[in-house]
Amino acid sequence: KHSRSSTIMQVTEQFRDFIRKHQKDDLNKLLLSANRYPDIDIPFAVEQLASRRQIKDKLPSWYDNEALLFPAKIAAEQCSSELTGLYKQHLVGENECVCDLTGGLGVDSYFISRKAREVLYLERFERYCETARHNFGVLQADNIRVLNTDAVEYLEQIEQVDLFYIDPARRGEGDKRVYALEDCEPDLIRLAPVLLQKAPRIIAKISPMADIQHTLQLLPQTTGVHVVSVKNECKELLFILERTTALVDPLITCVNLTAKVRSPFHLPWRTSGIRLLEWLQVSVVFCMSPTHRC
Repeated sequence: KHSRSSTIMQVTEQFRDFIRKHQKDDLNKLLLSANRYPDIDIPFAVEQLASRRQIKDKLPSWYDNEALLFPAKIAAEQCSSELTGLYKQHLVGENECVCDLTGGLGVDSYFISRKAREVLYLERFERYCETARHNFGVLQADNIRVLNTDAVEYLEQIEQVDLFYIDPARRGEGDKRVYALEDCEPDLIRLAPVLLQKAPRIIAKISPMADIQHTLQLLPQTTGVHVVSVKNECKELLFILERTTALVDPLITCVNLTAKVRSPFHLPWRTSGIRLLEWLQVSVVFCMSPTHRC
């Protein structure tokens, strides 16, 4: 029998060679032929192969790094892309300490760490943390501290950071996909006032299917929204929340990311009232269409 924990920490050249040779295999058939490979943890290998297929196009630098590992296929499915990870860097200050409350695969923590002074990666699943420590070591991201803890409970131990990053899980009971912010976990609506007592800013990654107007009503601390598209398909809504008592009209930034070009434009939320709102909602829909550039 193979130990999953030891497998993560002791990936051999034999294992990497196996992954190279079987990257195009039928994974179901590979699972059924496990007895042919007594020296390989086949379920773990299949999980790595499936995860790598998920990130091949959206996270090419990680795909090309054979030393990186993946805790579960769903982590690869749900992680940010390389382009959106890089985009988040310009929302972070060079001397900031950032706390990622929903660590996951660690893609956003990693890209943020290339700009920020320090990153706290919080994740409640031990296997994700173990994999993150391995991957951050491979990537030489030595300014990321990995903590295996429940983010909401750990908040009591945090005195002050410069920025919280949160990507609430969009999976409900029975692994059913949810889109409404109220249905996501952790509960950002409830947490936002608490977080803003411990940091002046929050970046919240919201489903691209979310209703912007409704979400702004739920998160009145919002000072900006970034509608982030990749190659003309809307991928993320980033809500910027700030600790301020002033009434601020959120600035809407729409950006389309390609491998070479970032094309942003900005909209003051209430400049044109309802007409602007209707136009923006249509443009967000168009962002998900391959025929429209946002």
